[in-house]
Amino acid sequence: MTPKVLEELVKNHRTIKLVTAREILGLSKAAFFKLVDEASARGTVRLSDDRLISLVPQPEESIGVRMHNRFREKDAIGRLASAQIEPCSHLLIEAGSTPTYFVKHLNLGGHIRISTTSPLIAQSIVVQHRAAVVEVISGRLTSGNSNLHGTDALQRIGEIEADWAILSPVGLNAEQGLAYYFREDARVCEAMNLHAKKTMVLADSFKLGVPSRFPFIPSEPVDLLVTDSGSSTELEAVCEALQPKEVLLANPDTEDVSELTLLDT
Repeated sequence: MTPKVLEELVKNHRTIKLVTAREILGLSKAAFFKLVDEASARGTVRLSDDRLISLVPQPEESIGVRMHNRFREKDAIGRLASAQIEPCSHLLIEAGSTPTYFVKHLNLGGHIRISTTSPLIAQSIVVQHRAAVVEVISGRLTSGNSNLHGTDALQRIGEIEADWAILSPVGLNAEQGLAYYFREDARVCEAMNLHAKKTMVLADSFKLGVPSRFPFIPSEPVDLLVTDSGSSTELEAVCEALQPKEVLLANPDTEDVSELTLLDT
């Protein structure tokens, strides 16, 4: 078996646990780690803790698929993050599966206002809370991208004085900061960060250390990073580079979590 087989496997997952990759490939321990060494030498794969990280940027799966992937971690992160929001707050929320779990747990009875670039997040809110009023920030929607973006979207974001920007990048790593596959998403992220009093980053541990094509490093430390405890080495590297003011670790094993399915995905 060649290193290319392992590289493709890791690339398709972006991050995969060693035990899972070895089981899929059906290799002995010696043969498997020989492939890992060869792929690492080619600069396509990196070994970190108990997992392999692809160094080849990949677009994310569809939002419908992502809602099911690692939903326990995302639900626990969303629950913990939503508890940090005070009543009467105005939130700017970008598209993503973890932000969707975040809004699931928001206390929308607390007069929270939401402006989002995600039609699906807006839909999930009004389905659960029929009295809720959500602003869908207008913009362009292109293939493979669930964020509304473009000049109109950036202009509207610039007019909003939000209390929190809720961001969830494709990857989060020490070299790139918040990393996105699409340039348009990086621009939306930058605008939301600029026009909110505080910034919260939501990222499950499988996003830590993952690179992508377009970086965004905030000029000021993010106020809050909410993740899970699955990758201590990558979390330490991210925190050393980005210096978040506060880090909260969600534990899906101690939370009552539930899967969320969006309509029309």
